[in-house]
Amino acid sequence: MRIGSRKSVYWLTALAGSLILVLCWVFSPFGMPEKLIVSVTTLVLGLLLMWWAKRRDVYVDTNTRLNNLPEASFSQPVVLVCGDKLDVLFGDTTVRVTPLACYVKTDPAKPLSVFVDAVLSQRPGWIRQMSMLLSVAPETHADEAVFRAEIKSWRQQFHRLQKRIGCRIPVLISCWLNGPASPWFIGAADGKMVVREEEAGATLLDEWLGTAGTQTQSARHMQATVLDAACIWLRTVLLDEMQRPESLSPPVRPVGIGVRFVALSGIADNLWSAALQRRTSLGALMPLQAGQEGVLPFPDPLLPLLSGTTRHIRAGLAPVLSIIILMCFAVAAIGFSVNNNLWLITRVGMDLNRYRAISMVNYIPKAEAVSVLKQDAQLLERYHRQGEPMRLGIWLYQGERLWLALQQEIDRYVPPPPPPPPVEKDTPKTVRLDALSLFETGKSDLKPGSLKMLVNALVDIKAKPGWLIVVAGHTDITGDAKANQVLSQKRAESLRDWMLSTSDVSPTCFAVQGYGATRPIATNDTPEGRAANRRVEISLVPQADACKATATPDSSND
Repeated sequence: MRIGSRKSVYWLTALAGSLILVLCWVFSPFGMPEKLIVSVTTLVLGLLLMWWAKRRDVYVDTNTRLNNLPEASFSQPVVLVCGDKLDVLFGDTTVRVTPLACYVKTDPAKPLSVFVDAVLSQRPGWIRQMSMLLSVAPETHADEAVFRAEIKSWRQQFHRLQKRIGCRIPVLISCWLNGPASPWFIGAADGKMVVREEEAGATLLDEWLGTAGTQTQSARHMQATVLDAACIWLRTVLLDEMQRPESLSPPVRPVGIGVRFVALSGIADNLWSAALQRRTSLGALMPLQAGQEGVLPFPDPLLPLLSGTTRHIRAGLAPVLSIIILMCFAVAAIGFSVNNNLWLITRVGMDLNRYRAISMVNYIPKAEAVSVLKQDAQLLERYHRQGEPMRLGIWLYQGERLWLALQQEIDRYVPPPPPPPPVEKDTPKTVRLDALSLFETGKSDLKPGSLKMLVNALVDIKAKPGWLIVVAGHTDITGDAKANQVLSQKRAESLRDWMLSTSDVSPTCFAVQGYGATRPIATNDTPEGRAANRRVEISLVPQADACKATATPDSSND
């Protein structure tokens, strides 16, 4: 079963990835391709980080599952016990519960983190109650170098354990020495030695020696002498190795050390007998036990030293990294917002400067420029009604000030004057008359019955100052071409003479032309077409000073 720091890595990865995506899609000025690249990269990196956390996660060995832990409401210290004499302490069980603590037996063949995971997988809330007890029996060790190596290995494991759970775990040391049963001799951090008896409570060592009776005085002084030698050995060997500067792990400083004399088994020529001989020239207080010892008492008297230490001293990396990620997000969001607002101010400013640079009489560019300003103003008005986008927010939005500047310029805009009305173009107006209705075939004299037709046809033909009245005669292709041209000329002259006789228009306002059959308006291959080509046309043509010049009939066939 997986537990432990993987959840923290997953949480941090999800938090960082979500905030990056929010920055990318909400605050950043990136285009769509850049946003897609950032999103895909974030997703890939997050999956890789989760895969890495999964591979580095610690697995709980099913053989170390603890089935007899107290209830989750248990509020006393939870002590992981490692070192010497664990079988004597625990017997056949792995968990021992006393009125003051819950003791958990570890296995030197497995990492300490396995047992911490075994506890926290069932009781996650106990992380604030975790502590460590190092049980030391120097009479079971024969080589100081090997003993120091074991302490060094335990120290490195302990350092990795603290990093893993993100908590500083307090350490207690219990030292077992072979001798007549004694109370606990407890050395606290202030250097005072306290004797704690089960019934009498705690007294200072000097007071304990002073209250000894005649029968016990000699035994107590002997224990005190040996205890002094034990303290020196613990300080020069055990504590020296635990607190020696080392690059792989920081020093370990126990909150208290307890020494107790009990009947123990051990090996000959052990570390303790050699140290005692060097210090005091005394031998052991009693021979080592040849058989199996009884169950050792748990060091409950040391537990009051944990007061104020079995708590979550540092929060670990996950909360710290979460705060750092949130701070980076806030800084990046503010930075993007500043950039977006600067871009908006720059764009609107450029539009305003372009508008102001164009002269008001330059109508088309000015109209285009004011149209851009109106688009900018509409955008800012929409932001005002619906709220500015998040990418422009965070108390940096300058839209109100920009909208006011835009509106002032728009209000001062003067539209171009309306275009002048279109000038009606004077075009020649032509009246077309049927020649056979006016003249006999081959004749140029007007028929008597044609006057009414002429009057009706010439209602719209009125002389205008500066306009020339052009009378043109036309024939079909029948007959001689020259005779046809002369006939058309004479018919035009007859019509002009009639118009002169019926009006007061000056003869200089007329121009007479005879075209013969040179300008047909229909085919001459059919009777209908030839009838249409036999015609006389009267046109008004604008011509400066037309009535002042002498009209000279143009007989040319143009």
